[in-house]
Amino acid sequence: MKNQNEFTTLFEKLVKFATLRPRSQKEITDYFQRKRVSSETQILLLAKLKSFGFVDDVDFTRWWVDQRLAFRQTGEKLLKNELRLKGISDETILSVFKEKDIVKDQKKIANEFMSKKINRYKQLPKNEFRKKVYGLLLRNGFDWDIAKDVIDELLSKK
Repeated sequence: MKNQNEFTTLFEKLVKFATLRPRSQKEITDYFQRKRVSSETQILLLAKLKSFGFVDDVDFTRWWVDQRLAFRQTGEKLLKNELRLKGISDETILSVFKEKDIVKDQKKIANEFMSKKINRYKQLPKNEFRKKVYGLLLRNGFDWDIAKDVIDELLSKK
């Protein structure tokens, strides 16, 4: 009976953890590691969570991409890296990116990103402007070609 109570308590805590925001399967297994849950219990809890629909890597990936596009405007490379760290497979990432047209919209996303940051760099000389904005765009996961196009557009407006 003690084990059943522990299982129920752990499941309730896990449901609370999983409902705060969508979670990937890796995030759930990391939670198990932090709580030192036995492997047998992990399997049972994970199966129960999946049956209730709390763990779905595809839904998590869609949610993560939507959040990043809405609030952080990150590039494709950085987004892929974040998702890989969350335990999402490359196949899942690519299918969601294709579904959301991430690859096609990179220039638009980079322009939106720079529209929020441009005031910091407006007064800089042309070469320094180019250098700083390249660095900023590349650090935020945008490809070199996208960065070049965005910078050329910004300089033509300057």
